[in-house]
Amino acid sequence: VPSSITDDQLRRVAAFRSRGRLPVMSWRNPYTDATLWRSSQPKTSLKRCEDDELLVAHLAGGQTDRPLLLIDARPFANAMANRAGG
Repeated sequence: VPSSITDDQLRRVAAFRSRGRLPVMSWRNPYTDATLWRSSQPKTSLKRCEDDELLVAHLAGGQTDRPLLLIDARPFANAMANRAGG
């Protein structure tokens, strides 16, 4: 967790994400320092979570020369069921 993120911010991020799961780094390329992070999806809501957006921005490292790629790896049916269930 970046040192600039407070414990209170982490609690709000956990409350915003499904089952309270925070992003976690699962792999780092030793040559390029590219990283792979895993996380649960945000809860369905019309509200934004600025603390979650701040954490993701910190995890991206503020890099503008490399893209931040977010991938939803759930099967389509699961994603639609989660959307319908709210």
